[in-house]
Amino acid sequence: MLYLLENTMGLGEDFLDGGMRFLSLQRREKIGAYGSLHDKADGCGAYLLLRVALYREYGIREQPIFTFGEHDKPFLKNDTHIHFNISHCKTALGCIVSDRNTSLDLTDRRKLKNNVMKRVCSDEEQRIILQDSDPDTCFLKYWTRKECFSKLTGEGMSRAFSGITSALPEMAHIHTKAYPDYILSYYAENEQPPIIFQPDELMKECETLFADHEV
Repeated sequence: MLYLLENTMGLGEDFLDGGMRFLSLQRREKIGAYGSLHDKADGCGAYLLLRVALYREYGIREQPIFTFGEHDKPFLKNDTHIHFNISHCKTALGCIVSDRNTSLDLTDRRKLKNNVMKRVCSDEEQRIILQDSDPDTCFLKYWTRKECFSKLTGEGMSRAFSGITSALPEMAHIHTKAYPDYILSYYAENEQPPIIFQPDELMKECETLFADHEV
């Protein structure tokens, strides 16, 4: 299932302070190493979103502890049958959980840059983008789909994005949606209607579910 946290541009100390009590020691140490306040608040929000998703989908109230596999892909140490992926951009955070391998990518809306398009898109994709009525959005859809694929396989940026095309079997199960502030792509067998939170709603949900499971 797909979970989103929107309007994250303003996340700051109040959100971070409120959320830290619901984080594991492992995650607190990780977030403490982040440089900026915004990155720390994003890291906190992503973890809280994962906690809510795990409770709603699997009834797990304990704080998730991560272990890391090939390419440093995280897994749940005590629930290795559950797959998850987290992504964030300036305006939103996303989390997807599944019984199968899955992936997710979000990116903020921005103007198309021809040099970036030429680096990551095939000749045919470039033609389609430039002929589209909204080339900015069209490009970002391709971008998030390719990012989503690379997360699914664990290859990351080590594989040339121009070679990730719709001809690959996995791409048939990557769903893409354009929101007002961002573009989203995720891998799932079927389309997932997202559960969307605002920051205050997510904090209230955590207080309701995990107040007696604080560190």
